[in-house]
Amino acid sequence: MTGISFVIVTSGTNDNSLTQIIDSIEILSIPNYQIVIVGGQTTTINRKNTVHVSFDETIKPKVWLTRKKNLGVQASIYDVVVVMHDYYVFDPDWYVEFEKFGLDWDICVHQGFHNAEQGGIRANGWRAEFIPGYPEIPYCMTIPWDIDCFIPYMPIQGAYWGAKKHVMLEQPLNENLLMAECDDIEWSSRVVPGWQGKKIDQVGYKIVANPKCITRFNKVKPLYP
Repeated sequence: MTGISFVIVTSGTNDNSLTQIIDSIEILSIPNYQIVIVGGQTTTINRKNTVHVSFDETIKPKVWLTRKKNLGVQASIYDVVVVMHDYYVFDPDWYVEFEKFGLDWDICVHQGFHNAEQGGIRANGWRAEFIPGYPEIPYCMTIPWDIDCFIPYMPIQGAYWGAKKHVMLEQPLNENLLMAECDDIEWSSRVVPGWQGKKIDQVGYKIVANPKCITRFNKVKPLYP
């Protein structure tokens, strides 16, 4: 069975949401798992297999998500990490589908949905930038899960992804970038094979989608284009 470290970045003021997330992880009955909460100088969370990495939220003018995520990966004890923001909860069969899918990947994108209040529509994830020769595919269009030929034009969504720990250590997030400064795009430009058709010699990492691993937002989020 695969051991998984869940790296959850938070503000230190959202423990109710963290409790919902941890509840959904415990229901999965993963034999070996770790939850790494990064953010806030203290937390009220006291759960099994869970550690808190204290973080001074005032040291930068905006939220320093890249630093938090890198710290969380460094504190992880398992070879698979799920890096996520603090508003994703897991469907009950998430781990069963994770094990069925296997580990033949370096970076794995899962399927997320908005909450029921927003109609439960598909969330940001397996989506494309502009693709030369395909003008009918608009910017940030979500792509069918079985299509992977557009991967060079598909950035990894920065609020939730799965990866092997060695990938995150080899290619850490750029800590010069703060919230809303396209840190996920910059990271994607280093890990996606043949990025944007401009880095044709960039081998990158093996990127796959497992849409049967499903998460759902536990709060209202702006709809993606």
